Amino acid sequence: MPVYLIRHPVPQIASGICYGQSDLTVDVTEREAVLARLLPQLPSYCHIMTSPLRRCADLATALCGALAATANSGEATMVPQSDPRLMELNFGDWENQAWDRIPRAEIDAWADHPVTYAPGGGESVLAMSIRIADFMRELQQKQQNSSIVANCVLICHAGSIRQIRAYQCTPEPMQMAQHVLADQRVISYGECVVLHWH
Repeated sequence: MPVYLIRHPVPQIASGICYGQSDLTVDVTEREAVLARLLPQLPSYCHIMTSPLRRCADLATALCGALAATANSGEATMVPQSDPRLMELNFGDWENQAWDRIPRAEIDAWADHPVTYAPGGGESVLAMSIRIADFMRELQQKQQNSSIVANCVLICHAGSIRQIRAYQCTPEPMQMAQHVLADQRVISYGECVVLHWH
């Protein structure tokens, strides 16, 4: 069963700023360009789930509208389902701070314990692995029990996508977190990554 993982478009924020769970907007022109690139890659009808952060949720709403416009009338009520478990890592007090303004000692503490350290007092990579694993177990159960979610699109964040890819390798959160930290693949804004579950 395919799962389409889509990273949100470029958010409206200066470069060099930490913005994990900060709720940022996306320029309309940028969102429309991403939407145009995505539509040919997706099935005509799918179950769309999204991080509640606006940079994801606004794209999800636009995608539902575009797909509904070409779908059969019985499928035109498609709406995205929001799930906070799909949000990016919570950086706590680091949110909206310039990376080069965060105390070096805190950065070093994170580097020393990358799996369990909660940057800015927010959330550790392990804690994020636990919530993503919980989300994915629930999604897999739904996919096994219903054709409605057979084609599932998840609009989320680079960190969330890495976590979901890690879950495909192992559903155990500690191993997921370690896999995420070893994953160096760049995930571009607006990119669609397709996973196939067996």
